[in-house]
Amino acid sequence: MTREHTRQSRQSGLGRQSGLGRQSGLGRQSGHTGPAAGRGWMARAVLPAVAWVAVLSFVLAACPSKVTPEDAVRATIRRAIDAANDREASKVLADASPTFKGPRGADTRECRRILLGFFLQQGWIRVFERALTVEVVGDTAHATLDVIMAQGQPVERIEDIVPRQATELIFSFDLVLEGGHWMFARAEYERKHQP
Repeated sequence: MTREHTRQSRQSGLGRQSGLGRQSGLGRQSGHTGPAAGRGWMARAVLPAVAWVAVLSFVLAACPSKVTPEDAVRATIRRAIDAANDREASKVLADASPTFKGPRGADTRECRRILLGFFLQQGWIRVFERALTVEVVGDTAHATLDVIMAQGQPVERIEDIVPRQATELIFSFDLVLEGGHWMFARAEYERKHQP
C-alpha cells in the first residue's frame, strides 16, 4: 500500500467517524422514509427563521416610534385630563406656560385655587373625553376638547352616565412649544347646553 493510498483511507475513515459522510442520508439513518423523514430537516431550517423574525420584532418594538407634534399635543392635554380625574390641581396645570392665561384671564395661581375649591366642593367626578381636535402650525397649536364631566354616582364608562349627573364642556386651548415641550398658553371653556 502506498502512502497516498493510506492517507486517503484515513481521510475517508475520519469522514465516517465524524458523520460528515452521512449528510446525504438524513432520513435513512433513523430508518424513516417519506414525509416524517423530512420533518427534522424542516425544523432545523424553520426554527432559525422564526427566531430571527422574533428578534427583529423585538428590536422594532423597542425602537421609539416617530411622535408627531399633534400626538405630543394630545398627550399634554390627556395628562391634564388624568390629573383632573385624580383631583390634583397642581398636575392639571403642570404643563402651563409661565405666561398662561385661563378663563377670564386667570393666571396659573388663580386657576389652581379655583380647581382646588372645585375639587373640595364636589363629591365624585370624572372627565370623559368625547372628541379632541388638534391643529399645529410651527411652534403653536390650537386644540378643541369636548368632554362630559360626570358627578355624583361613580361610573366607569361614558355610556353609563345618567344625563342629569353630567355636564358637557367644550375647551379651547392654545399651546406653544417651549424647550421641546408643548405648554398651555391659553385655556377657555364653555358649557354646552343640553337640548
